[in-house]
This record gives sequence, structure tokens and C-alpha cells, in this order.
Amino acid sequence: MKKALLTVLPWAVGLACLWYVLRSFSWVEIGRLLGGADLSTALLGSTAGLVAYYFLRTARWHLLLREAGTPTPFARVFEATAFSVGVAILTPASAAEALKVEMLKRKLLTDRASGYSSFVAERILDGVVLALFGLAGVQQAGLFRGSWVSEVLLAAGVLGAIALAALMRARGYRLRAPVIAVTVLGWLAIATGWHLCFRALAIDVSFAGTLTVLALSTILSVLTLVPGGIGVSEVSITALLQLLGVEAARAQAGSIIIRAFGLWALVLGLALWAAARYVGKVPKTSS
Repeated sequence: MKKALLTVLPWAVGLACLWYVLRSFSWVEIGRLLGGADLSTALLGSTAGLVAYYFLRTARWHLLLREAGTPTPFARVFEATAFSVGVAILTPASAAEALKVEMLKRKLLTDRASGYSSFVAERILDGVVLALFGLAGVQQAGLFRGSWVSEVLLAAGVLGAIALAALMRARGYRLRAPVIAVTVLGWLAIATGWHLCFRALAIDVSFAGTLTVLALSTILSVLTLVPGGIGVSEVSITALLQLLGVEAARAQAGSIIIRAFGLWALVLGLALWAAARYVGKVPKTSS
């Protein structure tokens, strides 16, 4: 019964949100806004941000695998990361990212214990960083005054940090500063892509505001377990942008361009994976 509920509930939430999006969004106005958007800024900004994100995420896992005692060539880690992070966009809570562990194990480059423990450490660290980004943004923008949102985000950040420390200690790892740094930089790269997409639509929010929208909408999409955050992402991004003073139709258009950003992340991830595989198969010639 519990398993069935966990399967059905995310789909019910996703379909309800999708129904709301289809019925309530001002699609004619959204089309007009998207038609007048500076799409070159959106495309270049999202591409730059995503490429940086893929490399930074690779660097983080590469560092964690080395700390776990299974140093792995950066090129092979990049190949597995580009594929798994790309396809993970379509799955609940980006769960398909775990495929990268199996990809390296098949090549005898890591074992499951080291691979999955480092992967869990990554996910907890992501949660802590997003919770703290969200908390800082909520406090800075004065959102949700008098509610429990700030307290929940603070608690999530603290509990996540405690869980991460316990995991690292149990596995005998040390959480080094470069791992934290590349995690923060990775999410800043994604925020940069989102911010330039918003700018392409003349959505006037600060970079801190964009970080807040990114952090809170990502957390909601993960917690609801809706595949790809379909519907949930659009509703949450729209609502958060409106709280930041953006008019309804423009906020809705902002959520749609971020959906396109996600699909572009999938395409780009698969392209980078294919390129990495090709480069890895090219025979080296001696001069």
C-alpha cells in the first residue's frame, strides 16, 4: 500500500500541476513574450552555464572518488556524469544520476560502495547548498514573512550538514574545501544560465532573486518526486517570480523558458557524452 501510494502520489501531483498550467496560463501572451525574447542571450547564457555545470559536477565527483580511494580518470568521470546528469532531468528527484556509478563499475573503475557513498554525499551536499541559498534569498528579499519557510530551510541545511558529516566519517572520508567550492560554483553556473534566460524575457529580478527561485523550485521538484518536475516546476517558478514582483504572464513565460533550459540541458549532456566517448575511442598515434 505504501509503495503504491509513493508511486501514485507524485503522478497525481504532477498531473494536477500540469492541468493547472494548461488551463490557467495565459498562452497567447506567453507566446508573444517568447516571440519577442532575446533568444540568443538565452541560448548562449544557458549553454555556457550548463557546460560549466557539467565540468564542475565532474570535478566534484572526481575529487570524492579519489577521497574514497578509487581515483578515476577525469575523462571517464566526465563521460559518465554528462550522460547520467542529462537523462536524470527526466526522472523523479533526478534519480537517474545514479547510473553514473554503474557506468564506471562496468568499466571496473570503481566499486558500488565507493561509488554510491560518494553519490549520496553529493546529493546531501547539493541539498545543503540549495537550502542555504534559499534561506539567504528568502531573508534578503523579505519573502514569506511570519511563516515557517525560513525555519524549515535552516533546519534542512543544519540536518543535511550533520548527515553529510556522519556519512563522511562513517566511510572514513574528509570533506575537503574544493568539494564544497565546486558545489557552490556549479549551482552558481546554473543560476547564471537561469538569470540570462530571465533577462532574455526582460524579467527584472536580481541575481540573488534568481538564486532564490532556483533553490526553492528545485527543492520542491525533488520533494514531490514528480518525474522531471513537470508542472511543479512551472507552478513554483511562476509563483516565486510573482512574489518577487514580476507580472503574471511574464512570470509564466519565465517558467516556460526554464523548461526549455532543462530540455537543452538534456540535449547538451547527451552531446557532451557522445563527444567524450568519441574522443576516448580515437586511437593515439605516436609521432
